[in-house]
This record gives sequence, structure tokens and C-alpha cells, in this order.
Amino acid sequence: FTTIFMGPLAEALFFRKALVRIPGDKDVTMAVALGSVIISLLLCSLSHATGWLGILEAALLALPLTVSYLKTRNIYIPMLVHIGFMLYENFPSVIYVIARLSMR
Repeated sequence: FTTIFMGPLAEALFFRKALVRIPGDKDVTMAVALGSVIISLLLCSLSHATGWLGILEAALLALPLTVSYLKTRNIYIPMLVHIGFMLYENFPSVIYVIARLSMR
């Protein structure tokens, strides 16, 4: 539950909703918005990976989520996509845990 739901929820609210500034809002220029996106991607990738290649990979995976938030101005879309990705990535573990719990 924590890995699949709470992680993406917290990341979307912090790395996108709190840090990313949308251009066109009051007192937000394109330079400020671009800087906030870069800082958000850097912090998100640093929280997920170690080593330069891992940091770059994590930033590339977070980029579509950030762009979708900027385009739609809706935090729920990147949040649900991230939850779906985590479900897909952890599906064997989820099935294993459910099977173990049902056999008790």
C-alpha cells in the first residue's frame, strides 16, 4: 500500500504541485516556470536514484509526469499514471503478498 499508493501521492503533491510553477499564473514568468521544473526533476531524481546514470534515468521517467501536470494543470493525472506504473512494476510482489495472506 505504501509503495504503490502513498509514494506516488506524496511525490505528486511535493515534486509537482508544491515545486512546479505554471507559466501564466500571477507573477510566474517562463524562466521561473522552467527553473521550477528543473529543480523539481533534479530533486525527484535525486530521491530515487544513485549514480549519474540512475539520476538521469529517474529524471527522464519523471519528465512526462511533470509535462502532463503543466499541460493539464491537474495533479490527478500524473498521480494516477504514477500509481499505475507502480502497480505494473510491483505486480508480482502484490500477488505474492495477497497469496501469502490468503493462505494463513
